[in-house]
Amino acid sequence: MTVKVSIIIPVYNAGVYIERPINSLLKQSMPQDEFEVIFVDDGSTDDSAERLKKIADNAENFRIFSMPNSGWPGRPRNVGVANARGEYIHFLDQDDALGPKALQVMYDRARKNNSDIVVGKVKGNMRGPIRLFRESADAVGPDFAELYETLTPHKMFRRQFLLDNDIKFQEGRCRLEDQMFLAKAYPLAKRITIVGDVVCYDWSKRDDGSNNSKSRTEPEDYYPWLAKTAQIVKANTSPGPVRDAFLTRNYRVEVLRNTSTGGFLKGDPFSMGHYEAARKVAVEEYSDSVREGLPPLWRFRAELLEADRVEDLRKVAERYRDAVSEVEFSGPVRWRRGVLVAPFRARLRYQDGATVKVRKLGDGYGLDLAVVQGIDGGPEWSFKDIDNRAVVDFQLRQRNKAQAWFADVESKVTVWPPTERWRSREPSASIPTRRRAEAGSPRGCTTSTSTSNCSGSSAWPGSRAARSASCCPAAVSGPSA
Repeated sequence: MTVKVSIIIPVYNAGVYIERPINSLLKQSMPQDEFEVIFVDDGSTDDSAERLKKIADNAENFRIFSMPNSGWPGRPRNVGVANARGEYIHFLDQDDALGPKALQVMYDRARKNNSDIVVGKVKGNMRGPIRLFRESADAVGPDFAELYETLTPHKMFRRQFLLDNDIKFQEGRCRLEDQMFLAKAYPLAKRITIVGDVVCYDWSKRDDGSNNSKSRTEPEDYYPWLAKTAQIVKANTSPGPVRDAFLTRNYRVEVLRNTSTGGFLKGDPFSMGHYEAARKVAVEEYSDSVREGLPPLWRFRAELLEADRVEDLRKVAERYRDAVSEVEFSGPVRWRRGVLVAPFRARLRYQDGATVKVRKLGDGYGLDLAVVQGIDGGPEWSFKDIDNRAVVDFQLRQRNKAQAWFADVESKVTVWPPTERWRSREPSASIPTRRRAEAGSPRGCTTSTSTSNCSGSSAWPGSRAARSASCCPAAVSGPSA
């Protein structure tokens, strides 16, 4: 029988944790004879080889390859691809798991849509819910900006697509090998399918915490790889939205986070080394259009960074660092004609209770004076893209399974006249929003809201919450149904 999917798992000293992916693979709804599992042992020094042999002796679709230690997962993954026989390939880490319907659902949708890549819904306790998965999509292109919320390789790829385009992982010890892989794969893909209605990948923190690296990273070991990632993106794209989508994400996440850390605020030499290295990448690798794609407050920060205005960057970070989202239900939560209606009000506020606001400024808008006052050019700095920056998400979360579902949204931005008095409990702009959760949502769920593009996270300066919070109006109102 033709192999539909090859699952590739690099292994190094996995120990008992290798049982987790194995158990999830044995429980797949796809018949075992329709997929294969390729383990590539990267010179393990524990009992991983013996564990794998014992499993493979009892599973005809499990294959094992061994190699000298390379020190990083890139080469084992490449060895797996070279030996794979499946029409599609799915990468799985040695301590993660697949949802029971993952392979069947992802493969069926790949065949239905002739997809080069299938991105399956992720759950777990390693990060918050990803807004990309608020709904499924049969086919999107690489210009779909939300794709770049997930730059790990734990997806399904057409094997011939990888081979035809010579898409491989960087081998040996390096940083950002996953990003470099996707820096080529995403732009070259013609059709990308998103599975948002079925949990496909379970990415959870290990009990011993060993898959959550906290080791100190030296600037010279990280930022040259960030620059190389940008170079790979530019080599595989033309100037335009596809290139900018990837690079704008990295400017915001990988570069600008260095302008708000505690070490940066204190002038710690190690943190300043990261700042200088990150700034070098921004100046040398990112065009003006990349910076212009950032949300307003981040764009303002980027201009300060490129001008090396360290003290002004510190002022912005200090003033905004304690901003948080605040949510309250404005009426009873109740079922209405099979729909759960939850009217609510949300806003962003500072620690002293004052609301984060934007100002009407000429034919555009200005950043909150509480953030930019006293910074040269800050009070006059303006932007116009407000409608696509004011975002609120509403989710249902099933706590015991670390799962989340996004409810539908209907919203409209209304900016209050500048003559209105600002009050801490009143919005400077409001987005009347109705959130609906379909009947039949799992029991044991809780509701959660966020005024950010990353649901459920608080608005700290280095997060996606801060990205939206920094530039969106002060409050959100949900009308009673």
